[in-house]
Amino acid sequence: MDDIAYHDIFCIYHPADIAFVRRLAAQMRASGIDCWFDDSDFGKLAAESAQLKAGILQAYTVAIVLSQASAESQLCNELIQHAVSHSKRIITLIHDDDINVEVHPAIVNNTYLFFREQDDLVERIEQLRPHLAVDDDLRLHTELLVAAERWRSSDRKSEHLLPAQNWEEARRWLAGANKRQPKPSQLQVEFIHSSRRRRSSGIRSRTRSRARALILALALLMLVAVGAFLLQFVARAISNGQAAAAQAQATQTQIALADAAAAAANEGAVGLIDQLAATSVRISESVGATASAATVAAVEAQATAQARATAARATQAHLPMRAIDGRRLLDAARQALQAGDTELALALAWEAQSALDDPGSAQRLLRLVADTLATERAEESALLEAQIGRVLRGALPGTTIATGSLLLVHQDGLQIRQLQDDFADKDLPAGLWASAGKLLALHDGEVATIYAADTGAEIRSWDAPLANLQAIYLAADGSALVAVDDRIMWLLNADFSEPQALGVGDAGMARDVVFAADGRHFVSLHAEVALLWDTQDGATLAAFPLGMAVDAQAAFHDDALVFFVPLESELATLTRLSLDDYTAQRHSLVETRMGTLAEDGASLALAQSDGSIIILNTIDGALRRRMVGESLEARKLAVLPGAGRLLASVNNELLLWHSASGELEARFSHSLPVVDFSYSPDAARFVTRDTDDVFRLWTLESIDSLLERIESEYQPRPLTCAEREQYNARPLCL
Repeated sequence: MDDIAYHDIFCIYHPADIAFVRRLAAQMRASGIDCWFDDSDFGKLAAESAQLKAGILQAYTVAIVLSQASAESQLCNELIQHAVSHSKRIITLIHDDDINVEVHPAIVNNTYLFFREQDDLVERIEQLRPHLAVDDDLRLHTELLVAAERWRSSDRKSEHLLPAQNWEEARRWLAGANKRQPKPSQLQVEFIHSSRRRRSSGIRSRTRSRARALILALALLMLVAVGAFLLQFVARAISNGQAAAAQAQATQTQIALADAAAAAANEGAVGLIDQLAATSVRISESVGATASAATVAAVEAQATAQARATAARATQAHLPMRAIDGRRLLDAARQALQAGDTELALALAWEAQSALDDPGSAQRLLRLVADTLATERAEESALLEAQIGRVLRGALPGTTIATGSLLLVHQDGLQIRQLQDDFADKDLPAGLWASAGKLLALHDGEVATIYAADTGAEIRSWDAPLANLQAIYLAADGSALVAVDDRIMWLLNADFSEPQALGVGDAGMARDVVFAADGRHFVSLHAEVALLWDTQDGATLAAFPLGMAVDAQAAFHDDALVFFVPLESELATLTRLSLDDYTAQRHSLVETRMGTLAEDGASLALAQSDGSIIILNTIDGALRRRMVGESLEARKLAVLPGAGRLLASVNNELLLWHSASGELEARFSHSLPVVDFSYSPDAARFVTRDTDDVFRLWTLESIDSLLERIESEYQPRPLTCAEREQYNARPLCL
């Protein structure tokens, strides 16, 4: 047979669905499926209709992209009928399941899959793939159909019949074709038998002619008898509303007769099968003419098909929601929120909760929707001030949260306040102070004291008449305290009765001091070098050059020391130094505006020059998570590993992300840019400071309280029937 291009699938569609069909075809081709469709105006010209019909024959499978537009289209229905009359394998891709017209019976009687906008395109194509399998029988069926159509369109010229080397294969295929799907078309049967006639025309004899005539006579008598029976059967079927079944029975009987004749015929019956086929065509025409009068029966058959479609839809409508459906609703809710449709976003996110295995994503989005609604209402009622956190009166720079307490710096000193009850537990004198874990250290000029941060109870103190101190640093377990002045460092621990001076050589003043979690070591960061110390005796263990890195950071992680060093031109380095053998692993970072190491040293948060915020693993420098949201210009970052959160001050807001999912969880808005913030370890409370040094205290509402408030204040509306259809939120409306 000629070298003709064949395709896995041909799409019948309406131009209104062209955008979807282009996406579908592109994804199929990316998945290795040869999808063909007419990307023009789809049959606006009469000549294109013939091209479309030829494309149908050259595809192993014909797909009907079903929508309201294609169901109503005369051309689409004509092409579907063309595929049916040529016995093509048909599958329906339901793009819109809300159709109010009767569809072609082939749509109901063949395989169908849902390819709606809300369905996962990649997932549905994988479900479609098994239905596109091509074996040798289907391949030969398609090739014979193309060859037969070319023969028919040439007025059945003999030069377009099968050559001798292909006829035997076609004969064997036809002999067993009734056991397979799709069945041979009438045109294929006639084409194969006509090819046989040409092959055998040179092998005739008188004796064989007599045998042929005898067999022909018997066969003709049999066909006439069967034809009469079929005509009577069809007439009865019309009255019983069974015309479709009668037509199918007639076709099966004709093909069976052709198979029997092919098996019984020998070379002495040259042309017999061709005459049988011609007689069969006449009988088929008689049956078709009779059946065409059965209008009532056809209407009943369509009604039955519509009933089947309705039953299938009812089954689909009441299927339980799956996690994938919940995620689809959640994506739609995010898009609605970005578009400013908070009412729809609230309805979709509320509906998504019940479908998700873990409703956390939906609840985080609900928090954002509630914040947006609260802001909208506040703006409407000119009460925005009441919605942006409680102002801390008299707070000075340095005010922060430590453990479960608020450390309020004011003119007279330091005040410890319980966040739960908002009352003052203890007033402390003015001085340098530091907090770590559940402890607080204060140096008042003469004495260094460690307190319990929650109660203010005194734990340990040292006489430390040290002048010109710049800062103090506290180990989380309270075992040691480091004081820094402009020339030297001082170490205080449980074994020392007074501060011990530490020799820093030419390193200069320490800009920062970081303790290991167990308190056994600490590192001091200087202008160009980092020094590692033993906390017990104050011995220097190692020195690490940093270069001219004034903003370097350090953290301890497991048995390693991690450094983050910002450089010029948005470059930075992440270095992991083993404390066993001091071997180093270094990663170069580009397009880095700023970064912050987590307290446990396991991760690094970076604000990049494109506005994105990412979290890296400090062990191998791999990307852990990219935060979801708009382009950001962060001023400060903080990673809270214990609470699984990331904080960033961006313009007038403090933003809170869920670090595992990368989802934005909450916004806390000032009227002025936020320049600093602190937080409780459980990420439940925050203190922010704006450019006017106004401090505000925030509390992150619990999920239970949030849901109760949303239900009572905002009353999420149920989705409409149209929205349930659009987003496939079951149960659907029937």
